[in-house]
Amino acid sequence: MIDSFLAIIDRILKLLTIREKRFDRLFSELWEPTFADLLIVHRNYVEIFEKARAMLGSLQAGHAGKEGSETYIDKLAEISQYLSQQRIEFEPVRRKLIALIDAVEVTDLDNMSKTFVEALVAYFPTGTPRRVSTEAAEVLSVIEAYRKSILDASTQNGPDHMSVNELVFYVHDVIRRHRQAWSVVCEAYAPLRIAHAKRTIL
Repeated sequence: MIDSFLAIIDRILKLLTIREKRFDRLFSELWEPTFADLLIVHRNYVEIFEKARAMLGSLQAGHAGKEGSETYIDKLAEISQYLSQQRIEFEPVRRKLIALIDAVEVTDLDNMSKTFVEALVAYFPTGTPRRVSTEAAEVLSVIEAYRKSILDASTQNGPDHMSVNELVFYVHDVIRRHRQAWSVVCEAYAPLRIAHAKRTIL
């Protein structure tokens, strides 16, 4: 999955250096294969958060015992470890995305292509590329805060204590936002596809 992300960014960086930026060439060599790759990546990326939500759901259903039990705490640690690994794996994507944005900023693209690139940038798991934290890191921090709050009995009923139900909803909202971002990518890609089809027919 990480390799697919990096391949997408590498392709964009490579082709943006080509001086001849004819629309048909950009579409055939860049936008079309990028969209196809991102479709696969999107499915895999949503699976990461679906898995985290399912793991939290097992806590919600009481399968790991009572909140605060050793089994419960171990399960939370397992979820944190899983997301932490995903965050580390996506770090190269964040760094390459910064290079991509710098390249796009100085490249003369048509408006439809610019809109598509902006949608791609907004979709990537790092969100705005110069953000210090990723979305996976933010979910991880929320889960870790929850785990620490139940380890400290004195804060269990404090204002910072989030319930497991709220955690499940939080991750659900992350998934919703990514699906919405994918819809924006599709909406930006459609005009490119239609324009290319018209030029091919004509």
